[in-house]
Amino acid sequence: MGSIYTNAHLTLAATSSDTPKMGLLLPFQGAECVRIHGETVSVRMETHRELDRMSEPLNTRGWTLQEGVLASRIVCFGKEQWLWKCPSRYATEDGLIDGPRDFDGGLIQWADIVQQGPGEDGENYLRHWYRMVTNYSSRDLTYQSDKWNAIAGLTDMFIKLTGYTYLVGLWEEDLANGLVWEAKMRGVIREPGSIPSWSWLSVKGGIKGYVHTTPTASMIELLQSNLQWKGTPLASPLKVARLTVKGKILQATLGARSVTQDSRHHVLAAPGSDEIFGEALLDSKLPDGAEMPTVSCLFVIGVPQKEYFTLLLTPAPDGEGDGQDKGMTRLGIGVFWTRSRFYSTRTEGELILEKASEATVVLV
Repeated sequence: MGSIYTNAHLTLAATSSDTPKMGLLLPFQGAECVRIHGETVSVRMETHRELDRMSEPLNTRGWTLQEGVLASRIVCFGKEQWLWKCPSRYATEDGLIDGPRDFDGGLIQWADIVQQGPGEDGENYLRHWYRMVTNYSSRDLTYQSDKWNAIAGLTDMFIKLTGYTYLVGLWEEDLANGLVWEAKMRGVIREPGSIPSWSWLSVKGGIKGYVHTTPTASMIELLQSNLQWKGTPLASPLKVARLTVKGKILQATLGARSVTQDSRHHVLAAPGSDEIFGEALLDSKLPDGAEMPTVSCLFVIGVPQKEYFTLLLTPAPDGEGDGQDKGMTRLGIGVFWTRSRFYSTRTEGELILEKASEATVVLV
C-alpha cells in the first residue's frame, strides 16, 4: 500500500467530504459583492487556514495518515477552494498561501523527511515519527484491529530509511524515549487482552509521543525482545509482545489527591510516608472508590539536572503469561524529582535514585 502512494504522480484528496459518495467538487459559497465608500469590492470567507487541519473529515481517519505522508504531490479538495502540496510548494487556490512550507501543523511529506535527513543531532527522523504517531493516535478507525495495518506502509518505509529495529510502534534504537508516551487529557482505553501495554498501539485514544527537544539519558538496558505476530508482520496484532529490560526500580504509592484538575494525575509517595517523589500520569482514570495501588516505578529516562521519567508498572493479570513469567503491565508514567519532598515543609529530601534498586523486568 505504501508504494502506491509513494510512486503516484498525483494524489487527489477529498479533504472536506464526509463520505466517498460526496465526491470532490462540493458546492461552495462564492464571493459577495458589496459597496465600500462608493467602490464595489468582492468579499469571501478566509478559508485557506482550514484546508489542512485535523478537523477536516478526511484528516480524522486513521488510514489516511500514511496516504497523506507518503504521497509526493497532493491536491486537497476543500469546501471553498483547493490546496496544492508537494515538498517544494504549499499553495492555496486564492493565492493567500504560496511558498515552500506547510501551514497550521499540516502533515510533513515523506520526500521532505528524506530530503531533511537525520539532522545535526541524528534525531530528525525520530522527531518526525513521534509527531506523526501523535497525530495518528487521535484519528478514528472503524475497526480497532486495523491500527497496526493502517500505519504499516509508513512503518516499512521508516525501517528501510533508517535501518532501525521496530518494536510495535517504538524503535529499539530509541526505546527509552519511546516508552514514555503520555495519554492526552481524556485518557486512553485499553481493550481486554490488547497487548503490549507498553506500546501506544495497544490503546484507543490520543497520546503524545516524546519529541526530542531536550537532551535525555536512557536509564534502561534492553536484554531481549520477543514479538510474535498473529498474521503479517507489522500489519497485524500480536499474540506475544515481551520486552526484558534491566534498570532501577522504586516502589511508590499513588496519592488520593490529584496534582492537577485532571483526575488521572496523582502524587507519587513513599509507601506509608508523607515523602513525595513526584507525580503520576495514568493512562486511564482509576474506578471511583478504588484503593490507591502500590506501583513499581521503572526509571526509563533522565533529564539532566531536572527530573526522571518512569514507567508505572503492576503485575500482569493471571493468564497473560502463557506459561512464562507473567511480567508487568503499564498503568502510566511517573515524573520524579531528583530529590524527594515532604509536603508539610516542602523542603528538599533525599536523592530519590539512591532509594531505587537494580532489577530485571519483563514488560508485557
